[in-house]
Order: sequence, then C-alpha cells, then structure tokens
Amino acid sequence: MVGVRALFVAFALLTTIVLAACGDPGGSGSVATSGDVPTTTAPTGATASAAGPGADTALIVDARLLGILPASVAGIAMAPAPDAAAGMIGDAGLAQAASGVAVGMVVAPGGSRGDDLAVSTVIQLRPGIFSDAFYRDWRESYDTAACAPAGGVASHVQQLIGPHTVDVTVCSQGARTYHTHLPGDRLVSVTAVGDRTFGDLVMAGLRQ
Repeated sequence: MVGVRALFVAFALLTTIVLAACGDPGGSGSVATSGDVPTTTAPTGATASAAGPGADTALIVDARLLGILPASVAGIAMAPAPDAAAGMIGDAGLAQAASGVAVGMVVAPGGSRGDDLAVSTVIQLRPGIFSDAFYRDWRESYDTAACAPAGGVASHVQQLIGPHTVDVTVCSQGARTYHTHLPGDRLVSVTAVGDRTFGDLVMAGLRQ
C-alpha cells in the first residue's frame, strides 16, 4: 500500500491556493508559487489517454487531464493552474501513486475577495494502485488538509451528482471537498468555497 498519508503536503498546497485566491483583492484567483519547480508537461489535448504510464515513469503535469473538467462553471472559464500542479509533483507519496496531475480553477469575478471558487485536481493513478482502502485513505488525507484551516471536518455524505457517485465533505466553517473515481483510474478532487456551490457544478459537468 502506498503511503497515502505522505500526500498531506500536496493537499496542504491546494488549501493554501484556495485561501490565497479568497484573499486576492482583485478576485482574480491568480496563483503565485515560491521558486521554480522543474516539471515536464505533456502536450495539450482534449482528453488524456485511457491507460496511464507504468510504475517506472516520472510523475508529470499532464494538461490533457484538464479535458475531464467542464470547460466553464456558471459561465466562468476553467483556468489551468500549472504552477499549482507543478508544486505537487515533488511529493514522493503522490509520485508513487500517480503518473499525471493537473489542476484547474474557477473563481467568481468582481468580488472584493473572490468568495466563490473551486480548485479541481485530476490525478491519473498508476496501474494497480486503486483499491477501496487506497481511495478511503486518499479522501481522508485530502479532507484533513483541506479542512484544517476551516475548522476541521464537520460532516460527510455520499451522493449522486450527475452520473457520478461523489463523496462530499463539509468543513466546519463552510468549505467543501468533493471526490469521485472515474474510469481509467482517474481521481477528481475539488476544494470549493462560496454559496454558488461551484464544487457541485464541477462534478455535474465532468466530461467522462
């Protein structure tokens, strides 16, 4: 079993991105990174290939995975966040479990704090990694990190959003996380804040 607890660093990074976007005076949701992170980005395309690379390949930022996410949410374009994805590829636990990662963001324009937003991460797992135990640990690790600055985990429910079974966690101060497992051993995990339920809309609009 891959040490999923080691993925905390990657999930904490996403939480930092969400909080930074919330505090962006222009509500732009722009992402800043500290230092340059070496990365290999796969060619952009509509969708990722059905079979992920084997265990001997490096974890890469794979922009093709963004084709799984909706092109827009509530009329707001899904913006790639390659710097955020690049910040995740150095995590050894994630590199053991995944061969590709991509991050997309939607942030409501015009607000003083950009209060409605969603950060979506798409992970291509390596062959043979996925199991019920792995998926449970993945969700728990992600939710712990995402909810830590929002009062901790308050509740959890599994529900059908569009055609997908989605695990939804509500943090004590209102942020939400969403997880689903897609064909081809891809995971989509979303952290969302705001009253417009961008996380629900992302999950409802998945293109796989």
